[in-house]
Amino acid sequence: MTGYGSGAASFSGGRVSVELRTVNHRFLEIKMPLPREFLPWESEFRTTIEAHLKRGRVEMTLTCQGRPSRTYAVQ
Repeated sequence: MTGYGSGAASFSGGRVSVELRTVNHRFLEIKMPLPREFLPWESEFRTTIEAHLKRGRVEMTLTCQGRPSRTYAVQ
């Protein structure tokens, strides 16, 4: 199980990008160094990843450029 995925979304005043990398691993291990403004949603990110994967080493990188005009919503 090796994989890579990325996505991006623009909003008024900026852009958010996310990358996911996975490699085979005996257990599920999630590593995600998040920007400070996304720390309140860390458990939601973990829950979403755990709902789709049962094992593997997952590295999630999330970057935000610009300032949002409203609050974030995780989808």
